[in-house]
Amino acid sequence: MNLFDNANRVRFLVAPNYITNQEILIILTDIGFWNVHFDELQSWCQTNNGVREGMTVTLPDHKTLTMFCLKWQ
Repeated sequence: MNLFDNANRVRFLVAPNYITNQEILIILTDIGFWNVHFDELQSWCQTNNGVREGMTVTLPDHKTLTMFCLKWQ
């Protein structure tokens, strides 16, 4: 299965570890959704030590990944 097979049906994808050197990388796939929620995402990242760069977010740990999934899914 390709990493982007479900990209048009979900808001984000969590990249597999073997692609990212063990960091937690989220690829934001729904441009329309993230455009509307840009300020809220920026604030969430600042509060939770996430780093947003373009259409990706890097998170510090799996606890923060769980919080991200519960918030944005």
